[in-house]
Amino acid sequence: MPKGKLSDYMALLGQGKCVQLLQEILQDNSKWHNTQGKTGCWLWAGAVNYDGYAQIKRRTPQQVAEGVIGKNIGRNFLVHRIAYVAKNGRDVTHGASHLCNNSKCFNPEHIVDEPMDSNNRRKGCVGQVRCPFSGHLIVDLCTHTPPCVSSWS
Repeated sequence: MPKGKLSDYMALLGQGKCVQLLQEILQDNSKWHNTQGKTGCWLWAGAVNYDGYAQIKRRTPQQVAEGVIGKNIGRNFLVHRIAYVAKNGRDVTHGASHLCNNSKCFNPEHIVDEPMDSNNRRKGCVGQVRCPFSGHLIVDLCTHTPPCVSSWS
């Protein structure tokens, strides 16, 4: 999770706008790609912030209503937080943690609301190790709830 105070995406955008933005992103294949069978991550191919998190710049509904326009008008929004709000109808209260440990992922199934200390304990988790040929589980090394999404296959 990026440093600083959490913005309230529900107040700034609302669930409807988050759903709309997520649909627009998913329709533009140049902005992302799906790792499908490997991890299921939806990886952002666009701009990232200084911490490596996927972001887009959009005007808030208030700026749109006020007719505010211009090159540098708008606000940067984290794509994984937009996906979380779109899926859950509420914003995170602690922080948006990636179960897959990939800051460019915005698959809403990989984003959970959990405190920073829980998020930090996930770093470096190997998770499940599966046979690359049969897909059978060899060993599950993840102790987290919910479990981490493993990049090992």
